[in-house]
Amino acid sequence: MGGGHPGGAVSHVPLCWMQQQAASAGLRFTKQLALNGDEHLQPLHDTYSRFLKGTYRFVSRRYYRPIGDCTAGRSPNIRQVIDATVFDRWRRSSCYRPVNLQAWAGISLPGSQHGDFVI
Repeated sequence: MGGGHPGGAVSHVPLCWMQQQAASAGLRFTKQLALNGDEHLQPLHDTYSRFLKGTYRFVSRRYYRPIGDCTAGRSPNIRQVIDATVFDRWRRSSCYRPVNLQAWAGISLPGSQHGDFVI
């Protein structure tokens, strides 16, 4: 999940999770982010397709990080979590179908290679 897009509240979900994990390990914050519950439903911004005015997509393929991939020397001990908000967005929006989430779930939907977002 990226972040930094003006009005991009969707990035608050992983930020809040990271703060909670760090706080549980003893890190203290002067201000901790509070969620209102609908951040994960805010518009997503496909910055990859707009990077360098769209020309970047001609020189570099979009990367979809595999979910749960323990092949090619990847450690199975890496903690990966798919937040419940991802599945909530999937249920609520027929436009949200990241190919790496489909691969993890063992499904393939037609036309899902374009206009999707990386989780």
